[in-house]
Amino acid sequence: MILLEFYSKKIYRNKFNLILLVILAVIMGLSLYFNNNSNSLISTVKMEQNDLKAMQSNIANNAEQNAAFTEQIENNERFFSYYESGEYSKAYATRIEKLVKIREISANTTNIESDLRVLDEIIAELEALAEHNLEYDSVFTPTKGFNFMAYSTVNSLVPYLLIPSLILIMTSLFTDSYKRNLNIDLTYPLKLTELRMSKFVTALFYSIISYLIYMLVSFGLSSLISGIGSFNYPLVAYGEDGISMHVYDTLTIMLGSIAIHFLLLVLLVLLVLLLSDYIRNRLYLFFVILLIVYSQVLVVPLIPPLYGISHLFPFYYLNAKSIISYESAFLLGNLNLNFKTGILVITGYIVLLSSIIFTNNFKNQKRMEN
Repeated sequence: MILLEFYSKKIYRNKFNLILLVILAVIMGLSLYFNNNSNSLISTVKMEQNDLKAMQSNIANNAEQNAAFTEQIENNERFFSYYESGEYSKAYATRIEKLVKIREISANTTNIESDLRVLDEIIAELEALAEHNLEYDSVFTPTKGFNFMAYSTVNSLVPYLLIPSLILIMTSLFTDSYKRNLNIDLTYPLKLTELRMSKFVTALFYSIISYLIYMLVSFGLSSLISGIGSFNYPLVAYGEDGISMHVYDTLTIMLGSIAIHFLLLVLLVLLVLLLSDYIRNRLYLFFVILLIVYSQVLVVPLIPPLYGISHLFPFYYLNAKSIISYESAFLLGNLNLNFKTGILVITGYIVLLSSIIFTNNFKNQKRMEN
């Protein structure tokens, strides 16, 4: 212990030794400092490497997005170029190509049936347009002659504007012979059946002529403003099973609608003629007929228990387009709502009302003769 203390004092008394110890301490401190700095640099480099990887990933994603945007812009430019030059088929081909890719992505990701159905309908419509090289004109807001006549006039304006006007005219015609509850027609030197038949023919003739003029005027105006259009313009709707997709043309929709409406006009005239025997006030008769007709059009779709027998309501067929295209059959779940059934049902009601009117006229004529 004494020697240890002795030699220690010698070491401490030597200034060089102290300087060496200080140098060693400084070297140790510098080493620790640089080690710390080295560790900090490594972590910084790692962070920078991670940032670089993230940036590279973003750049790659942005590159993909930019490529997608560029492709979309080029696709749109080709579409507008073809469309403006009147090459509608080529224009629709570019749009179909884009929609097919979107459908594939949707099928592989979300796979929502309703979304896929919408895409399929758009693609089918564009394919039909491309086949006939037709300019686009939506069936929901048509502007061209044949399209406007088939989808707006026949299936919107006629049922909700022309028909009420014709009902008002017919009620006036069939009730004007009653003055203070007396039928002045009885004073004419004609048989009652002949008078009734004359009124029926007059009302029916006026209704059909009004219907035809209304359509021709709408066709003429729309053609002058936007062009004639085409009978081949497609309507994508449902098939006979009420589920599958089917493409109809404008001519099919228009001819079917006109056939149904002509029969409904006959039925309407007969209905007004029959009820005018019991309701002799013009205004009362007008509102009763409106109630009978439009309760079927507007109320039946709101009452589920009536869906199964909805095909038996004749005036429900006023919206002929939805009947021919099976849209109503799909909405109400009743496949009997179709063109053929409509013709049979309306014809059946015509025969029924005609029989009732004929029987009543025959009885009244016999009573008058007696």
